[in-house]
Amino acid sequence: MNQTDANFAKVESAVEIMMATDFFNSASFATYLPLNNMRTMQEMLFDSLTDVYKGHMDVHLLSPVELMKQLNMISGRLPKSLSLPVNNPREDIKDIYKLLYVKARVTSNYFLFEVHVPLISDDEFLLYRAIPLPMKTETETTTVLVQSPYIAVNFQKDNYISITENDIKMCIQLKERRYICHKNLPVFNLHNKNAPCEALLLSHGVKPPCDVKKTTCVDAWIALHSPNSWLVICCGVCTLRTICDTDVMSRTMTMSSIITIAQGCIL
Repeated sequence: MNQTDANFAKVESAVEIMMATDFFNSASFATYLPLNNMRTMQEMLFDSLTDVYKGHMDVHLLSPVELMKQLNMISGRLPKSLSLPVNNPREDIKDIYKLLYVKARVTSNYFLFEVHVPLISDDEFLLYRAIPLPMKTETETTTVLVQSPYIAVNFQKDNYISITENDIKMCIQLKERRYICHKNLPVFNLHNKNAPCEALLLSHGVKPPCDVKKTTCVDAWIALHSPNSWLVICCGVCTLRTICDTDVMSRTMTMSSIITIAQGCIL
């Protein structure tokens, strides 16, 4: 009888140990989940603060739904001369996040951030690249002197902006052929007689011959914005060979020209 009581005591002790172990495991697992969630939230907050420090807005701080709500309010109060930087905010919401600029500060109780939405004027400009072509004579080779490698002209063709490579880098490219730039460059009259040569060429203005400089002619291929198109600078006799499927064609060039090949062909 005493032996039986002792066995029961051992069983009860074992059961209590198992129950205590299960309780400890459950408590540990329950504690792990809040800690893990807290760590995820901390990492998310750290990433958000890092983005804000860089001037970017994180979607966890300003959701697309809330952003759309604010944009609709802003759009309804804009004058006709200004508009949002995208045509369709709902479809181009990713592009809007790229354009947002954020300032933030932290108080003892709050994290405050200020969101800046850039607005664009209704005067759009078409961007041109000025590429001087070498001009050969019997004795020398010269090229036209241009003021800037790029020139932007408005659609009315009465104003222009001279743009450098650094100016282009400061702009934000939304799509393949669309840039948003800060309006911090001077705008000039395209029909001014003192405008640079590249501007007067676009305005068809009459001016004495452009200034030139002596140079050395070098063969070059310059990719153009049109698909499969290049500006070929040929200094002497150049031979081009195109392969389209099984057809091979050769062409001889003695001057610079624009080359366009069909889709699927190679040079």
